Amino acid sequence: MNYIHHALIGVGTAGLGATCVILFLINHQPSLDAPLVLPLALLLMGSIVIYCFWLIITSTAFWIVRVDEIVNLFQGVYAAGRWPVGIYPRWLQVGLTFIIPVAFAVTIPAEALTSRLTPLILAGTCALTIFFVILARVIWRLGLKNYSGASA
Repeated sequence: MNYIHHALIGVGTAGLGATCVILFLINHQPSLDAPLVLPLALLLMGSIVIYCFWLIITSTAFWIVRVDEIVNLFQGVYAAGRWPVGIYPRWLQVGLTFIIPVAFAVTIPAEALTSRLTPLILAGTCALTIFFVILARVIWRLGLKNYSGASA
């Protein structure tokens, strides 16, 4: 669970830092009366998606003995999520958004803060968050159901 704790802290810090840098670079100053609830909610959703992804990866330990190699691979890919997804080629944008969803933690809250978020992306973000919560729970429960103990 130590990996998950560090991932959630990293998501929040990286997302907030990248958002501030991008806002500075595009010379956008959000007004104080602009609602910050949506970007903060989206940052929370991104953290939940990353948490669920980590839980799915670590839950594979019920079936795969050497999960640490998979965790190391994900940590390398996770580092790519520290920057807005728009700087990458299209194929990598799709991969970082839908296959390994690290882009949700940074890009989506930044789009909401700069008023570039479309209703379709917002709906997709909510749907993907719900999907990952359900998937992580199903995989975790399936692993627990089939777990026979470390000494068996």
